[in-house]
Amino acid sequence: MIDIYTKPHKSNSEHPAECIIFSMDRALQLHALLSSYFEKVNPPLPVHVLYRTSSSAHQKAYDDVFSLFDDSQVSAVYQESKDSFKNQLISILEYMPAEKVFFLVDDITFTEDLDIFDFVKFDVRTTVASLRMGANLKRAYTTQK
Repeated sequence: MIDIYTKPHKSNSEHPAECIIFSMDRALQLHALLSSYFEKVNPPLPVHVLYRTSSSAHQKAYDDVFSLFDDSQVSAVYQESKDSFKNQLISILEYMPAEKVFFLVDDITFTEDLDIFDFVKFDVRTTVASLRMGANLKRAYTTQK
């Protein structure tokens, strides 16, 4: 534990962080998220989408969405079964060279510009940064302060 807190992590990545998005049967919402992400986040970081479908129609919709982002840094990982989620997520995390990761679900959209360097400057050992909380919030329900 001492090493974790005293030795800086050496990342092999050119990116300060990467993103993992979780999605199931919501290709249209995923499209809205990815569109807003690439419009509002600067610089956009690599995105890994761990997704699952319940029908061939949903799979076709995801295929259409992923084809729209072929030129972007989006990798799609199909969740093989309900039980494979944990192992596939761990595999994605082990593969990622970035020092930090942030997670999104498919029903999020970015409504304001985000400089990703403002986000990744936080020390993740002491801070849980949130992309959905704004300066207008004055109370933390988790700490009751």
